[in-house]
Amino acid sequence: MPTNLDSEHTLKDIIFSLKDFRNAIAHNGVVIDVRFQSGKINTDISRLLEQETGVGKGKVKIDFTDITDYVILLIYLMRRMVFTKTECKQLIAGYEAIIERCRAKLPFDVYSKLIKTNARGKLTAARQFVSND
Repeated sequence: MPTNLDSEHTLKDIIFSLKDFRNAIAHNGVVIDVRFQSGKINTDISRLLEQETGVGKGKVKIDFTDITDYVILLIYLMRRMVFTKTECKQLIAGYEAIIERCRAKLPFDVYSKLIKTNARGKLTAARQFVSND
């Protein structure tokens, strides 16, 4: 974890934020609309991602109301755990393929409730973080 933040506290918050996500996946729950969240995610996680990755700067905020934000958190953790850039880019490309399939199959009003319009911008910034890291 970065030393400029309270690492122990931040790590606890990250684990808490991923707990519900993990449980939903493990028990075949719905994850695309983040209904698995049992509580509010600490804003320190959003600030950490913004500072460390550059994702979330400006108008495009990370607020964990969209599954894309969880993908960004996973990409950040993968890089900190020394996954290769290729592996991280594969996750981004795979997620982009999934949301494109959803966009093609769902009515736009349904799709836009699940995937926010800023998802592509976040993924572009995440890809840049991976490339520059």
